[in-house]
Amino acid sequence: MNLDSFDDFELSLSSHKSIPSSTPIKKPPGSSVRPTHCLNIENLSGLIDDVDISDALYQSVSISSPSSFTNQGEHSGSPVDNSDDNLNLYLSLSESDAESDDVSKCESLTQNRPSAGTFGQQSLLCSSHKARKSKHIPNPVEVLSEKCCNDNCLHQLRYVNILECQREMSSRNEAQQKQFIMDAIKTHSFVSTIGRKEVVSSNFVINGNNVCPKGWCLAHNVSDWRFSQVLRAFKMNKTKVVHGNQKLLSVKQEKTNCSLAWMTCLFKRMGDYMPHKDVVHLPHTWTKRYLYERMRQELQQFGSDVISYVHFTRIWTEHLSQFVISKSSDFTKCSTCTQLDDQYQDAGSEEVRHKIIKLREAHDKQVELERRAYHNARNTARREANEMTTIIIDGMDQTKTNVPHFIVQDKDNAHLAQLPVHFTGVLVHTDTADGKIPFIFYDIKHVPHDSNLTIHCLTEALLRTKHHLGKVIFIQLDNCFRENKNKFVFSFLAMLVEMKIFKEVSQN
Repeated sequence: MNLDSFDDFELSLSSHKSIPSSTPIKKPPGSSVRPTHCLNIENLSGLIDDVDISDALYQSVSISSPSSFTNQGEHSGSPVDNSDDNLNLYLSLSESDAESDDVSKCESLTQNRPSAGTFGQQSLLCSSHKARKSKHIPNPVEVLSEKCCNDNCLHQLRYVNILECQREMSSRNEAQQKQFIMDAIKTHSFVSTIGRKEVVSSNFVINGNNVCPKGWCLAHNVSDWRFSQVLRAFKMNKTKVVHGNQKLLSVKQEKTNCSLAWMTCLFKRMGDYMPHKDVVHLPHTWTKRYLYERMRQELQQFGSDVISYVHFTRIWTEHLSQFVISKSSDFTKCSTCTQLDDQYQDAGSEEVRHKIIKLREAHDKQVELERRAYHNARNTARREANEMTTIIIDGMDQTKTNVPHFIVQDKDNAHLAQLPVHFTGVLVHTDTADGKIPFIFYDIKHVPHDSNLTIHCLTEALLRTKHHLGKVIFIQLDNCFRENKNKFVFSFLAMLVEMKIFKEVSQN
């Protein structure tokens, strides 16, 4: 049995209660149902898998108003029970598909009767999506019969041309349709001034035929109000159409951009860049929740709206995935951060934890200010090399540079003697292509690691970059009194100013 065997579907109001399947059913009063076999609802499951029954079902099911049922009952002489709140759905087959000539048995599907005010809403639900969509698109034959102008330029088009124009417009959403109209006006129109009034002259083309603006609108199913709205924007030199919800989207985008800028600035300033892979390690004591709360507090101080925590993590994953909070890092951990973290884990009360959090925030702020000062000096040296030169000096961890270097330390090579090699790196930031000039100084522990080594590396770097030096020098050194922060290094820096090599020396 296929869909063609269905003669009609009729939804009728019954004054009887639900009828068991073993009871013969009579023809509903006033209906035109012929003696047929009534189908059970379960029997339709096999047909729905093979045939799209939705359109046929919506076209065949009819809902009669209460008044029509009442009139039918009065006309037939049978009483109508208005107290019954049930609807019975009868699915009937034509006589050609009946297996026997006698009146068949059927089952009814009991449903609640809708109120009189909801019959119009039920009728709307029965119409298919295609029917609702097609009623907004006029028939191409009707479009071709319209009069657009005195020349009737629309009559030179064919049925297929109108169909293509309608399909081209209906395949876009509302914003894309407005942009399509704007692009068409911009391509086929120009603005001229007649007296003090600006006049837009248009010459649209459809399939090689020139049509007037009204004919183009009729072919593409564009209303006069919509076309005039886009035309008004075109006169104001607008080339892109802004959707009505763009303001709400711009507010959300503004919050996202503000949060992304805050995260990028902090991560780049506080992250440790790995030299052998594209990963930046953030301080191991940080957490995503801690960073979100910090961002929320700082942005609210400036009156900015804050995104949610879920959106915060989504931005991190999509745009800043190279920044990670790793518990194990190739860099040595900050001793102050490690001590504060241990104290926080051993704290026995919430008050002590709160104090440790405040100390950690103050420490992070101090480190951030130190790095910000270095980054500002570095950027200034790259932009204004004649005014400032920035130099940073640091030594490498000695345990990683001994030779031979074993990736895996086992019992056989653990007792072997290794040659200790120490590296000292110097970066001179100036106006070169890379923005910096690197130097590496190494020794095999044949010289003491004190202020003499620091002064020697600094002197060699200044001599080799003497053509890139500015008037002010900014030096970034670690807080190590044995090598950097002592009277010998400070005396050497003062001598550079005394000998008028530099106008000013700043040490961070």
